[in-house]
Amino acid sequence: MKCEKCGAENIAGCATCESCGEELTSAAPSGPELAPEPVEPEPASEPSSDAETCASCGAERVGDNAFCGKCGKPFAGTGPTEPDTEPEPAPEPTVEPEPIPAAESAVRGVLEITTNGGEIIIDSDEVRLGRNEIREAAKQPVPETQYEYISRVKSDKEQFRIFREGGDFFIEDRGSSNGTKLNGQEIRGKGRQPLRDGDKLVFASFEATFRTL
Repeated sequence: MKCEKCGAENIAGCATCESCGEELTSAAPSGPELAPEPVEPEPASEPSSDAETCASCGAERVGDNAFCGKCGKPFAGTGPTEPDTEPEPAPEPTVEPEPIPAAESAVRGVLEITTNGGEIIIDSDEVRLGRNEIREAAKQPVPETQYEYISRVKSDKEQFRIFREGGDFFIEDRGSSNGTKLNGQEIRGKGRQPLRDGDKLVFASFEATFRTL
């Protein structure tokens, strides 16, 4: 309110000018100020039965807020989620290799030295035989009367060889001085000869029979 005398501005309701003391003609008659009537606070609304509440503090969710306005906790299903990760590929089924059938046992042979009762097993692809191998075979128990005869082995150091190709056996004289007979036929110098079950051999002073096992 403006004072007509000094022109000072006064707040509304003043009876006199606060600057010069002049009575303000437009001022309302002074009197005790009336206190404003108290306003009754509106009762807090009860949360509806279908309203979502905070699992931490029980406050009702407002709108679609993701976080509680009272305690700051996220509402169920609205909190930060883990980044999507691609699922690991399923391992490919392991294919067991089909078992390989075991190879048939290689055919073995045995040279039965009928003169002294000894025998020599042929269980490798090649066996070279001479006087040492025959004497070794003769170490088996034999009649006492044959010891002197056994000691007179006349075969060469390397008389012949018996070898195996696949399932077949062959014999070849190694150029012996006294020769080797197969079923009565001399094979010295004739290269390799087929050797079959039951074939008879004669070399030096010995006779032998070949058998397959």
